[in-house]
Amino acid sequence: MSDFVFGYPISGESVCDALNSIAGPKERWVIRAIETLTSKNSLLLGDLWKEARVSEIEICTKDFCSALFYADQVISLDIHLLHKKQVELLIEDGFVVLNSLRSAPPDAEGG
Repeated sequence: MSDFVFGYPISGESVCDALNSIAGPKERWVIRAIETLTSKNSLLLGDLWKEARVSEIEICTKDFCSALFYADQVISLDIHLLHKKQVELLIEDGFVVLNSLRSAPPDAEGG
């Protein structure tokens, strides 16, 4: 994966495509921060944002992408694999700051 895959603005769909390309649906992620813009009413995105403001969130790829898919733009996101902290994605002010997703091989068993 390289940064240009995300384009600009970085959509929730493009982030989900990246996460799904290296992790199975049950793979666990830790979210340290998330902020998005959406033109749709999404309670799931709102709940993620509220939870992440208080503490880190542990969530599987499938559940995270179910919410993030509807984000028109990802403003900030700090996420890493639970058991592979070196596999992370950091987005700040709408730009990819760190993308080490390519260091994780796809999970053939689905997580």
